[in-house]
Amino acid sequence: MITLINLFPQHLNLNGDAANVSVLQKRLEWAGVEVQVVNVTSADELLAAQKNIEANPTRSFICAGHGSRAAMRDLEKHAQGLRAILSVARDTGVAGIVVGSSSTWIAATEPTRGARISEFTTVNLDLEDWPSKALGYLNSDIAIAPLEVQNNLIVTLLNGPFFAKNPEWANRICALLGAPVTESAKSKRVDSYVEQIWNLEGDSGK
Repeated sequence: MITLINLFPQHLNLNGDAANVSVLQKRLEWAGVEVQVVNVTSADELLAAQKNIEANPTRSFICAGHGSRAAMRDLEKHAQGLRAILSVARDTGVAGIVVGSSSTWIAATEPTRGARISEFTTVNLDLEDWPSKALGYLNSDIAIAPLEVQNNLIVTLLNGPFFAKNPEWANRICALLGAPVTESAKSKRVDSYVEQIWNLEGDSGK
């Protein structure tokens, strides 16, 4: 059983980031893998989720999406627990994704702010065992790299369902979770739509 942990999706879903869990769930189910989704909405559930990833690091995935300023203020009471679970996830090699404002919970110091950048962009990377490109919408004034991988934790400023636009990254996460990465009729159809999005928004569409 693979557990997909969605941290406070009612708060951290400003640009549909919680859908990253749905995308992975579908791809895992298409591969015939048993999956459960755990939506964390309280301090007790946050602690239980941390215990779960500590007990099953290779069978767990964690998602922390981007939240509005109001949402982040509301979650301040959970900040210590959120920092703890994300640090444990990163340090133990748990697969996951941290988007936008949630990146502040795993930063060593408070990130600096700069001019806001709002644009569709393609990020080029040179990371062993990871895809070399990623597409997304950058809309942030946080002065950090738009995309990096900390152990197996993807940290990105690219908004929206990242895995929906970047199936190779979703497949990499599935592989980390021990799931077979196989093509199905459904995945081929979805990936053909993604190719059209890349043609419109990626480098080839500029």
